[in-house]
Amino acid sequence: MITPIESLRKRPYPRPKDWKKSDNIKELSIRDKVNEVVFDLMFTATPPLRAMIDIGFGRERQGEVLGREGEDTQIGIDSSAEILEKKILIQSARKHGLSLFVFSEHNHLRVARPEVIATLDPIDNSGEYEAGLNTPPYIAIGFFDRKGVPIAGAVSNLLTGHIFVNRVGKNYEYNPNTRQLIQLPPPRKIETIKDPDFVLVSYDGKYKYTGPFRANFDRFDRERNQNRVFHG
Repeated sequence: MITPIESLRKRPYPRPKDWKKSDNIKELSIRDKVNEVVFDLMFTATPPLRAMIDIGFGRERQGEVLGREGEDTQIGIDSSAEILEKKILIQSARKHGLSLFVFSEHNHLRVARPEVIATLDPIDNSGEYEAGLNTPPYIAIGFFDRKGVPIAGAVSNLLTGHIFVNRVGKNYEYNPNTRQLIQLPPPRKIETIKDPDFVLVSYDGKYKYTGPFRANFDRFDRERNQNRVFHG
């Protein structure tokens, strides 16, 4: 059976020159293997999913998310993205000899006895996408060792096709238009809310999540650096 994703026949993004790879898999460390899996997932899944988002595919509601009844719903793009991304993860993990366990928003995945743990949201912001809002859906994944220490992570903006990756402790942005991988400047450490670079951001979700923030909102707003912005 040909899925809607496969019918679009979108090629993966080309490998950036700055993202080098050893030809000998046996030479790869666990961190190297994770970085290769991140590359395969993001650079392979982003083009077809972006094409599906462009045509508004998969906004139909399929039901509630198991275990999160009353909290979250699953739509068509969620299912299609999860099928594609798990297929890529399995193939890449086996190709690079990486055993992993993936916690996904809807289901879980295991490849052998896990050396690393990954958390995956196949389509973040799917609720906004279902409603037709002009906010970008994302692929989001993070990798951790068995002690919970972060190894790598990435998000892919499915409106623009840009990919943001953390690898070897540094942040990068891939621009599909220029096909360049650019290292981003490290974020400045913020010590206090009075810091000139402190920015207050509010995301209005369900009250049980926003309630604790709102309970402290007046103090934040009063004590923050008044010359900086507030994003609501």
